[in-house]
Amino acid sequence: MLDPGNGALLKSVDLVGAVLVVTNDDGAPLRIKIAGVRPHPRVPDILLHDFRIESAPGIWTPLCSPDALGLRMGFPIPGGWDEQNRFIANEDRLFVTCTSGAQGKCVVFGYDPWKLGPNGESLIPIYEACQRMVRAAYCNNQGTTKDGTEIDYFDSLGIARDETTGDPAFAFEAGWEPQGAVCVAHTRRPEVLSMAALLAACPRLAIPPVCSEATAVRAGAILFNRSRPVPQNR
Repeated sequence: MLDPGNGALLKSVDLVGAVLVVTNDDGAPLRIKIAGVRPHPRVPDILLHDFRIESAPGIWTPLCSPDALGLRMGFPIPGGWDEQNRFIANEDRLFVTCTSGAQGKCVVFGYDPWKLGPNGESLIPIYEACQRMVRAAYCNNQGTTKDGTEIDYFDSLGIARDETTGDPAFAFEAGWEPQGAVCVAHTRRPEVLSMAALLAACPRLAIPPVCSEATAVRAGAILFNRSRPVPQNR
């Protein structure tokens, strides 16, 4: 909802055609038009926005790249991120995200940072962990995956359950906490980052020496994933 300054609260559907002036990561202003709003086809309580960016005066092009469903849509999220890439819950600010990006995907996955888990717990930690998992950012905030790479994810709260148990094409990849991986069994895209390069850059991930769902749980993981292993030199 948006307060236009006269005490009225406007919902997203009331703002179709409106132009928002926001800043991008380097502080430059961007003009974004809301060209349409509709529910997500799989998660109806998420309202998808057809964001268009003014690429040239009077020329509006989609802000978002296509997601796995082919949607070029996004939505606003109240809050922001600090310098350590930790989520800050703040209703007085917002950022725009796309369903094709990690910040949007993780809400679609069920990890809305403004909602509570099945036992009343905050979902912010698992939302943060999901950012690292989606981007394969094992040791820092640098992503090491590629668009279109398939993963199966599941969590300690039961929000998402694994779907590849017994599928020989998938193997356990890593367990995750808000700052990154607690252990890694294999890197997702070895041509981008091999296990040898990961362990050289992040030696803490060599402990425990064998990474499994059980050892990840003991190391404090709250989110887990499987992916298709690719032969690599360790």
